[in-house]
Amino acid sequence: MRTTILMASAPPQIHISLGENCLIDNLLKKYNMKTYSYPFGSCRSNIEYVIDIIQDDFCNFLDPRFLYRKTVNTTQELVKNNFYKQSSNIYTHGDDFEFTHHDVHLNPEHIESIKRKVSRFNALNTATNVSPVYFYYYHRTNKHTDMAKLLSAFSKFEKLIKFQNYKIIILWQKLIGSDTPYTRTNSGKYIMFECNDPIRWEGTNIGAQTFDTHFDTLFKNIKTLD
Repeated sequence: MRTTILMASAPPQIHISLGENCLIDNLLKKYNMKTYSYPFGSCRSNIEYVIDIIQDDFCNFLDPRFLYRKTVNTTQELVKNNFYKQSSNIYTHGDDFEFTHHDVHLNPEHIESIKRKVSRFNALNTATNVSPVYFYYYHRTNKHTDMAKLLSAFSKFEKLIKFQNYKIIILWQKLIGSDTPYTRTNSGKYIMFECNDPIRWEGTNIGAQTFDTHFDTLFKNIKTLD
């Protein structure tokens, strides 16, 4: 799936969510950092799915042969894609790539919306003279979390990015209370935030409302990056 979409003018920074769910995309909106939408921001996924999808050039991303509907939470019906398969068990979401907010099975407008997001991502990844790009990834920690494996997966992702002017920002939650709300680690192109909050960011706290004031500081810090 390779088409071209032109952007009127490049923003000084480009902020892109790679998942694993909608949290980052919503935070980018909240802090007025989201200029355009991209294919992974409003889905449930993980970096290994993202890698497989980019390597596949999105060819099977919307292929009806691999789309199916699944009912979750008793009444909510979602569309998933079972073509892409992850190779490790370090992720909370391992049940196929999920189009959480788009019915790409039956809704033509939703299908076209995702196609535009894909085209925008491909155009960016083949462009020259790209504005600084910040890729964001929220890893939902679980008993199998292995940061070394996660970073190894990201090294594969980096090989798929055709420009050099980028940073990768990874956030994850540590289920503890602390006087220090988060710790930041810089390593080359990576900026990593371990966020301390004893209330898991799911269910009624899916938007991480318990961490709101700390996100204010964290994202204000990110906005000043160059």
